[in-house]
Amino acid sequence: MKIAVIGPGKVGATLGRRFVEAGHEVTFGAPRPELEKYDPLRDLGCAVYSAEEAVEEVEIVLLAVPWAVAADVVGKLGGLPGRLIIDATNPIGEDFLDVDHASQHSGGETIAELIPKAQVIKAFNTVGVEAMANPVYGDQRAALAVAGGDQAAKETIFKLARDIGFDPYDAGPLAAARTTERLAWHWIEISTIYGDRSDFTFALLRR
Repeated sequence: MKIAVIGPGKVGATLGRRFVEAGHEVTFGAPRPELEKYDPLRDLGCAVYSAEEAVEEVEIVLLAVPWAVAADVVGKLGGLPGRLIIDATNPIGEDFLDVDHASQHSGGETIAELIPKAQVIKAFNTVGVEAMANPVYGDQRAALAVAGGDQAAKETIFKLARDIGFDPYDAGPLAAARTTERLAWHWIEISTIYGDRSDFTFALLRR
């Protein structure tokens, strides 16, 4: 698959690298693509462009930018008609005390409202960077919540997630992103507020 990663920070760069390792074609979109700090991404064989250029000829767009700038970034991408958008953001409030749901919608629904001609799927927001880099924990794989309204689009994300080692599951329609975003906040609470560790993840146990 051809994937544009918008936001080559820790999350975007880690997932982009994993997608490349799984055989996918990845392009990165950055505010200042000429910076030397993106050389490791170029060393992977990936082009680094502006966000607008990065999404031109791809099937999937991974949105991995801070929530504070997500609406502004999405607004510059041209509507993305027919594209599959993976929203990996979490609407954390500016005070970093809780999830910001002042609009009564999930962050995923908010992004979808900005690009109604695209297919938005909420995924890769419930795990930390360590799990993204290696989702295998002993004989278990990290669970990955996938929420969205189009089943075919979700199946595409399930495959992409499995390609890099995750155990994806159907978390429901895009409105369920309210729940998965709170799960992400719970992970943040455990890892940073009530503890100082990020070497854990959530898993599904099945019979």
